[in-house]
Amino acid sequence: MKKKILWMLLSFLLVAALVLTGCPAEEVVEEPVVEEPVVEEPLIFKGFPRSETLFVQWAHGRAGAPDNFNEWVGWKNRDGGTQQLQNEPLWTADFVSGIYINSLATALPEYSEDLTQMTIELREGVYWSDGVEFTADDVVFTILYNRDTPGLNYTERMQEVESVSALDRYTVVIELIEPNSRFHAHLVDRWGCL
Repeated sequence: MKKKILWMLLSFLLVAALVLTGCPAEEVVEEPVVEEPVVEEPLIFKGFPRSETLFVQWAHGRAGAPDNFNEWVGWKNRDGGTQQLQNEPLWTADFVSGIYINSLATALPEYSEDLTQMTIELREGVYWSDGVEFTADDVVFTILYNRDTPGLNYTERMQEVESVSALDRYTVVIELIEPNSRFHAHLVDRWGCL
């Protein structure tokens, strides 16, 4: 008997639920909401609007002279954030994969058998910000300027260079004083380079 009453009660609840869900309720009409345009305030970082602030990767501490972008002065490291702003290296070392990424060069340098000559093939179609094409002459100038100007960051390292020349518009040949299979490391961006 209890099962019969329970069965009738469940049937009644089921029918009631079906009837109630099938009956349309009184429609509630909401007035459309007109959204006012939201004017976002620029994010502020230490007093500087985000739209006027550029963040760059920084390998160490603070910039000693943030208004001096002369990377060749002897007291300043190139990895002080400027390489992301103004430079493109010949190659970049990728620490995750362990490979070199060609940037201004088209391939890794080629060394002579005796390791006293290094040849670099440059990418064509790269331009300075003033529209002048980047060529082998630019690499020759950079190496010689740093070799022959005392006190620059790479003056000492470039003393290994006996001569450097442009074989053609996109080919640089560096003659080394002594064999060195790792000379190109001075030109690979790891934490800065020439």
